Amino acid sequence: MTERGCDSPGTPDNGVKMGDRFCLANGVWSGTVARCVSEVGFMTERGCDSPGTPDNGVKMGTYYGYGVKITFYCNPGYRLRGKDTIVCEHNGYWSDPIPACIGDFYYDIPWDVKEALKSPLTEMKNMSDTLNVVDDGVKERALNLNVSGVRHVVYFVIDASSSMGDRDFKKGVALTRAIIKKINVTERGHRVGVITFSNNATAIVQPHAHTTMAEVLEQLGNLRYTEGGTALSKALDTVKTDFDTAKHRIRERNEKLKLSIFLITDGKANLGGSPKQAITKLREKPYGAEVYGIGITTSPDREALRSLVTEPIEDHLFILRDYDSYTWLAEILTNGTIDYSQCGSTHRHNIDTGKQDVVTARIARGEKVETHWPWMVEVQKSKQEMCGGSIISRTWILTAAHCIHHKKSNTVASAHEIKIRLGLTDKENTTFAQEATVKRIVMHEGYNATILMNDIALLELEKNITYDPYIRRICLPPEISDDSNDFYREGKPAFVIGWGEQDKKVIDRRANSILRQAKANIVSNRNCTEAYRNVTGSIITDTMMCAGGYGGGDACEGDSGGPLMQGIAKDEYIWTQVGIVSWGHGKGCSRSKKPGVYTNVAKYRRWINQYVVDSQEARN
Repeated sequence: MTERGCDSPGTPDNGVKMGDRFCLANGVWSGTVARCVSEVGFMTERGCDSPGTPDNGVKMGTYYGYGVKITFYCNPGYRLRGKDTIVCEHNGYWSDPIPACIGDFYYDIPWDVKEALKSPLTEMKNMSDTLNVVDDGVKERALNLNVSGVRHVVYFVIDASSSMGDRDFKKGVALTRAIIKKINVTERGHRVGVITFSNNATAIVQPHAHTTMAEVLEQLGNLRYTEGGTALSKALDTVKTDFDTAKHRIRERNEKLKLSIFLITDGKANLGGSPKQAITKLREKPYGAEVYGIGITTSPDREALRSLVTEPIEDHLFILRDYDSYTWLAEILTNGTIDYSQCGSTHRHNIDTGKQDVVTARIARGEKVETHWPWMVEVQKSKQEMCGGSIISRTWILTAAHCIHHKKSNTVASAHEIKIRLGLTDKENTTFAQEATVKRIVMHEGYNATILMNDIALLELEKNITYDPYIRRICLPPEISDDSNDFYREGKPAFVIGWGEQDKKVIDRRANSILRQAKANIVSNRNCTEAYRNVTGSIITDTMMCAGGYGGGDACEGDSGGPLMQGIAKDEYIWTQVGIVSWGHGKGCSRSKKPGVYTNVAKYRRWINQYVVDSQEARN
């Protein structure tokens, strides 16, 4: 097994190993476990079909008759999540899905967390008499748990220590706020408490003192990151003391209080002793707390967190890997709607490497893309001529002028000639793809096909794009770039993506099916001009920019029109298109010592804004 990679997915019973499953960043294979089933389906005369073998695990037993139990074990270094034994029932189906074997580098996926929390959330929702009614009489989609006889008191214990850092602390606060917004905090209803801790613990929100949603949210707005040690045991003692006070002040006669605790931490306690004793008191009578853990940071202490939460652990401990995942979880749990219109936001592609946390297979200095760059689109002029492009608003695609120009006839392609596909990583897998038709083509009026000057074009779509996790827009740079700008600085990392060739030496010069990305550091125009000084017909103008070369990554044929991107770290990683793939030396893509040449997008912001007038999106 490679570091933080995946073991072999194994071979299904009565079958062979084939297909396109990919090793994901959380150490598991994409897709589902392969099984060979009988032609008549899952229900057979002999019982059930093979349940399959979990990745990184083994299945004990090969007979699947009615009533037969099958047990699963994990390979060394992995632990079981789910039921270790399942039974073939008389309806021909297995009693439970097969479990998963997860390693120490495993991260939860928001949708899986949603499924795991479905049962407790549904139970709480079923206690509701009605949905919360807002002042204007419109019913809001919110958790209303105000049922006579049962009141929930939910504590959020948020780590503000140095091991978390300011950015991860803000994640925890944002997630806490999102969940609290959907709990009906009222004088006679449910209550919440918020405890933050570093060297000491502080009760920011108290169930007996803050009785309305407005009061709670106001207190959350005052939270600040403090740094210091990690005194989790003090925080849990504070929960106990605070709840002892609250239950005497808010409980009516014969009214039951149900205590739940969400620990939002990396689990690395280093002050005040072990938190196990404190959490044990809270989980036992008379408190009976149900304890959940949400692991934050890229290196949580998993074993410590496992020791704190209520069993079964897989239903109470969730470790997410990035800012997007926390945002998604908050929205999913509270029935919210994710705003996919925000520009430049994607899964956590590191701004220095362009990758997620796991190194994927390297191919000619271009790397297979694990998750979508959601603004990348395929622009097809004919079966033989294919380019890339990028989404900059709901109705506009940005690409290179030479992609929509017929060089032989010196004419611009007509709109009906162009086909657009969005939401693609693997062009052979169209699960998340959308197709779009072009209404109008706008090629820069100063385009020069000989020297590829003003190599920029806009494609206006017939219909608005529907944004989703796989289809989003990229940010555009400021119109004027100076030394204080985050972009275009020599030596800074940038990334180019596309389906172009891996290497021109390869005999098979078909464009790749899998989207690839390559790191291409920014090269100054002065150094780029020097690199092309002896290349006939090569002119670097001030509206062009350069990146890559010197044996590093760069674009290839088939990448034309796609984005050159730079990222900046804010609350999450935000990506901006600084260039459009235009031209290069033409002697071998990533092997070339000469930089690739790109259209400088910042130089054309005013031109872009002349046409993208139907939306303010591209201006942000």
